[in-house]
Amino acid sequence: MKILVVDDNEVNVRLLASMLRRRNFEVVEANDGFDAINKFKQGLPELVLMDIMMPGMDGRQCATKLKQIAGDIYIPIIYVTALSQEAALSTALSAGGDDFVSKPINFDILLSKINAHRRIQELNNELAQKNRQLAQYNLGLERDQELATHFFEQALKHSYLDPGIIRHHLSSASAFNGDLLMAAPRPGGGIYIILGDFTGHGLGASIGSIPVAQTFFNMAKDAAWVGDIARQLNRALRELLPADMFLAATLVEMNSTGKRLQIWAGGLPDAYLIDPQTHTHRKIQSTHPPLGILSDERFDPATGSYAVSRGERLYLYTDGVIETRNTQGEIYGSERLHALFLQHKIDAFEQVVGSIQAFLDEEIQTDDTSFVELTCQPVEIITDDDTTKDITNKTPAAVPYGLTIRLSDSELKNEIDVVTYLSEMLCATNLAPYKGIIHTILAEIYSNMLEHGLLELNSEQKYDEDGFAAYYEQKRELLTAANDLSLEIKVSYQPDFANSKLVISMSHNGNKATQFSTIQHADNQTKTYGRGMLLLNSLCENVNILDEGRKVEVVYRV
Repeated sequence: MKILVVDDNEVNVRLLASMLRRRNFEVVEANDGFDAINKFKQGLPELVLMDIMMPGMDGRQCATKLKQIAGDIYIPIIYVTALSQEAALSTALSAGGDDFVSKPINFDILLSKINAHRRIQELNNELAQKNRQLAQYNLGLERDQELATHFFEQALKHSYLDPGIIRHHLSSASAFNGDLLMAAPRPGGGIYIILGDFTGHGLGASIGSIPVAQTFFNMAKDAAWVGDIARQLNRALRELLPADMFLAATLVEMNSTGKRLQIWAGGLPDAYLIDPQTHTHRKIQSTHPPLGILSDERFDPATGSYAVSRGERLYLYTDGVIETRNTQGEIYGSERLHALFLQHKIDAFEQVVGSIQAFLDEEIQTDDTSFVELTCQPVEIITDDDTTKDITNKTPAAVPYGLTIRLSDSELKNEIDVVTYLSEMLCATNLAPYKGIIHTILAEIYSNMLEHGLLELNSEQKYDEDGFAAYYEQKRELLTAANDLSLEIKVSYQPDFANSKLVISMSHNGNKATQFSTIQHADNQTKTYGRGMLLLNSLCENVNILDEGRKVEVVYRV
């Protein structure tokens, strides 16, 4: 250990230096404060023993200078002084010294103090090393964050968040947002939107945004059906994410006129459709599990189809909104949000955002929160991106075709997903841009023919969640016990360059008519059942109920 000994008395310096050298210390001698500073600069010692009372520059002044030179390096200064203990201690603390020994020197006590300060010095050096490592780590982390931010910005830069159509409030609980919002123009007019919430928050949660963005924007350019986009996202995330991570998401496709929404909802809280003109509202519940959970075979791409009027608004939000806690630990809650929707049907966006911020007040945000408003209105073809395709230029198939599918007991009891299979087959060609509508038409007719025609179930059972559960349990029981059931599906496609036509008919051999023949009124908008005829009429050119309700035939113009 290298020790600097400072004293204006040469005898004291030599005596102390001799004692230290006999204990194998390296000693540098200085005769006053100025000399000590010069020797200190020439090679930093590990400890300083210094007299206080010296001419020219006393020990206190010299200690202050030495500490300035040492900077962040801990070099203990022990005063060797004839002052009283109280005076020496006060001097040590006020001028930068760390300890003292009284004259005449008790060498054993001095050695004990040197060893004690050596241990402190080792701890300081260790801490300094860890601080340097931490600083390097922070630099690396900052670089990683810069790279991650760059990747996220590149992935999301194509998002079409036109404020005239989409208003949004996104608030992250950390540097990276586990919620994501993306929008893309639909070739031929219209828009796609996805609002998602990854498990957790921060960088780990947001890393999945990159493959989601790639899949979403690429499929949007091809005018894919929103159910197919959901399926592809589910496939990609299931392969990429760990088992305990998934993406709760709602995907929306609005057509070019702004009068039709196709919605795939998986795991996010209830969405709301609010019409500021009629002051009515509809609640849209999630009907699927989040993305990244189910295998491709079990995944259900079915979407809900909603006829909307111009100016009607769709509100989407993540669970961070309703799970926000204030300083008293109170949860914001879905009831509070629902009440705001009912109270402010003209413009709920500003009211809800202001309410969330006021409720949070000064409490630290613990989860990412996202709130989105989509205004239903015409969206013209966006031509800024050269890769955008116009589906209106697609040439219809030149050859007409038709097919017939007959389902017997075994197929019906096994609940084969006939609707998805048939829509996939029909839309494998130029009908792909209309897959969402075709799937919706098939699903609406098929479910009514099977459930109300063959099984004679009553939709009014589905008045609430318990009613839903009882309804589908009864459906399973009736299917298991049924005999001699059959259902026939016929499809014909008649191409025309100006006005192609798809004709779909279904018939069954049951005794009861479907409920299409009875539910034809417009007062069921807020009910959980009874909108089949309204939906088909809004999508199709013609809807015909035949054979006392045992057959339904619709015409859809492509």
